[in-house]
Amino acid sequence: MYLRTPRGVGESVRRRLLADGVFDIRGRVEKDGEFLLFPITEPVYIEGAEVIERDGKRRTLRPRSLSDTLGGTLTEDELRELPTSYNVVGDIAILELGEALMPRRREIGEALLATFPAIKVAAVKVEQVQGEYRVPKVQVVAGEARSETMHREHGCVYRLDVAKAYFTPRLGSERMRVVSQIRDTERVLVMFAGVGPYAILAAKKTNAEVTAVELNPDAVRYMRWNVLKNRVNVNVIEGDVRAVVPTLGHFDRIIMPLPKLADTFLDVAAAALKPHGIIHYYSFAHNTLEATGYLAETVGALGKRAIILAVVPCGSYSPCMERYCVDFKLE
Repeated sequence: MYLRTPRGVGESVRRRLLADGVFDIRGRVEKDGEFLLFPITEPVYIEGAEVIERDGKRRTLRPRSLSDTLGGTLTEDELRELPTSYNVVGDIAILELGEALMPRRREIGEALLATFPAIKVAAVKVEQVQGEYRVPKVQVVAGEARSETMHREHGCVYRLDVAKAYFTPRLGSERMRVVSQIRDTERVLVMFAGVGPYAILAAKKTNAEVTAVELNPDAVRYMRWNVLKNRVNVNVIEGDVRAVVPTLGHFDRIIMPLPKLADTFLDVAAAALKPHGIIHYYSFAHNTLEATGYLAETVGALGKRAIILAVVPCGSYSPCMERYCVDFKLE
């Protein structure tokens, strides 16, 4: 069904049809000599126009979300449980599903690939970050049978295996925020460096001397590859920061991107910091006061005082818990 109207008033008619909710978005606007044919979902009266019946070209609309794709297969309760966001690392999407949806994880993974063609692998987190290397346990449920990918961020490229090394794309802007503060003359230490996103970005954007320490051998292997791939100079060290850092001298800036355990290594960072140096300390907390209060208490036990420079929220960890970065100096 179409509305036939003179070309001269085509734009005003189109707006009217959209406003009235009768423009058929699956149809195409067609030309007929000096007239335009607008696809409509039901008859409508507009002066100077007429409704006609005619076969026209149709287009298939791509679903814009998981709920669009799965709307006819999941119950209303299940649709409400569908995640509205997920981590995309390279071409791998990592979903967190509630217990009720886990039996349908393969179906949901296939729907995700159908909705977003750029995603080639759908994986589900089956256990939270745990173990000595703080790696999440994930299961590939759809797409290509792999967990390795290439992730690009701020002009850098990172190769990694999401099942062997922790990486979150949600800290991309936070990494740039920290690196933008680094001066070329600084010695920078990245503790718990993972596959190298902080260290490599710092070396890419500045002329600072950058050292990265990581315990996970798989993450170290990827970090060394990423350093070479990005053509940067980073001193990559495999080992426990508690054993390694005291042998490295002192630093102008120390980055501690390990929110769950960083507080247990504040004594190591404090001993390695130069006078007037800065620490970027990450933690999970319910609010800003809790994030800074616990830090002050921990630093106070070391006989020092934390001078807070900034407290930056870096994304939610759970419905009531936030990730924070506290930038501070020691007095």
